[in-house]
Amino acid sequence: MDSYQGDIPEDIQEGTLRLTETMCWIIQTTIRPGLTDTGGIPHSRAQFVALGLRQKINDALLRFTDETDLKIVDIAVDADECWLIDSQVSFDGRGGPGMELLTQCFRILWGLKYQLPIDLVAEPAPEPPTPEPPQKEEDNPFLNLTS
Repeated sequence: MDSYQGDIPEDIQEGTLRLTETMCWIIQTTIRPGLTDTGGIPHSRAQFVALGLRQKINDALLRFTDETDLKIVDIAVDADECWLIDSQVSFDGRGGPGMELLTQCFRILWGLKYQLPIDLVAEPAPEPPTPEPPQKEEDNPFLNLTS
């Protein structure tokens, strides 16, 4: 796979993905470069791109593990990595982490093609709030009405 060059200028080849931990796990479980039989040396451009992206994602996952208050990790990606994500990550519905990830890639590719500022990348949707546990019957004043 040759690098997609289209109308992308030579000096602007990267954008930034703002990833939640969930987005990182989506990429980690869908991008599978496979083992090499050449002593660890990738034997295709596609495998080289996939291995590089997986290393960035694995590094981000280690940060999420070690830095417990971390919510977002920024990683630099090039057009090839965005196309790889686009080809492997599934749309999971409006507002889902897969859609947010794909939308960021689309914005990066669009920005690179039209030489737009990279800061047009949308902020990912926040993680959904953790639901509150249901109230016990004795704690609910509406259930303890006595006549």
